[in-house]
Amino acid sequence: MDELPDYVPLPEQSEFEFQLISPNSKNRIHSQFGNLNVIKQFEPEAYLFVHPLDAEDKEMKNGEKIEIYNHQGRAEVKLQYDLGLRRGNVVLTNGHQSHLGAAPNLFTKGCETDMGHGTAFHNTWINLKKINNE
Repeated sequence: MDELPDYVPLPEQSEFEFQLISPNSKNRIHSQFGNLNVIKQFEPEAYLFVHPLDAEDKEMKNGEKIEIYNHQGRAEVKLQYDLGLRRGNVVLTNGHQSHLGAAPNLFTKGCETDMGHGTAFHNTWINLKKINNE
């Protein structure tokens, strides 16, 4: 192992525009409790949180359904503006089951990190595509 770490960009970084961040939802424990009506009141479906300027660049509006995709998977979710995000980053909270919306695991690769041999889910890159919302 090198004594000094290097930054090595992934090939996906040139092909896909957005880095996907998938924090825990405050409303469920992973995918548990998503079926409860009390939880559905607060988070009825999956949302992709996007900086408004990134959405504007793609001609996407708050609340409209969009497609998110990469080589591992695709899903349709509603877009939600979030001014607190750094441009180029998008957020899809974990805990959503794929058949009920979008699960971040649909987009992750089955690979491990070079140091520590943990899951490399923070190196997930995706694209956004406008879909016909009529």
